[in-house]
Amino acid sequence: MDKALSFRDVIKNSILNMGEFGKIDILDILTVLIITFIVSLFIYFVYIKTYRGASYNNSYNISLILMSLITSMVILTISSNVVLSLGMVGALSIIRFRTPIKEPFDIVFMFWSIAIGISSGARFHLLTVVGSIFIGLVLLILTRFTYELNNYLLIVHCEKNSQDAVFNKLQGLKYRVKSKNIVGEKVEISIEVKLKNEKDNLSDEISAIAGVSNTILVKTSISSDI
Repeated sequence: MDKALSFRDVIKNSILNMGEFGKIDILDILTVLIITFIVSLFIYFVYIKTYRGASYNNSYNISLILMSLITSMVILTISSNVVLSLGMVGALSIIRFRTPIKEPFDIVFMFWSIAIGISSGARFHLLTVVGSIFIGLVLLILTRFTYELNNYLLIVHCEKNSQDAVFNKLQGLKYRVKSKNIVGEKVEISIEVKLKNEKDNLSDEISAIAGVSNTILVKTSISSDI
């Protein structure tokens, strides 16, 4: 009966087999990278569909794809040699992610991308695909059923006698006047309003009012009770 290998035996065997390192099949490499890329594209589109922040950052979304690919390469590299994997862990331990995350939801996608790279690099392709589909469906369902109105800041420049018409357009909406500046016959009104999205045509409708010279609609990440 073979005796159980000790940790020392595992390290010794790994050192003896280091000469075999680097003989990864090209088909295996392409399979890992292609599956990782396809699944990370799925993450890319799920992020766009479920994003609810103040300003969408496409560069961050693209970095999720690259993060999955790079992670899969690292796992693919260290999976064939224990000694190299220990050294790689020590090298990666000095890396720190210092860029502040404005949206807590972004952290979920960051860990999801890393998990895709790890599972795909370890050749658990079925887990990579099925797990990502399940997570994506959960995110889409949760964001759909927990959908809330978004906060917008509406800035209107108009004549004094056009104020009533502006507020009439806001009837039925949740809004709050944050500031009002009057200079002669000109008025600047800042209004916090809740909308489903910026495509509600509110800005166009207010701009069409006689006496309104300019309207600005800006999405904000600051939520408050209105």
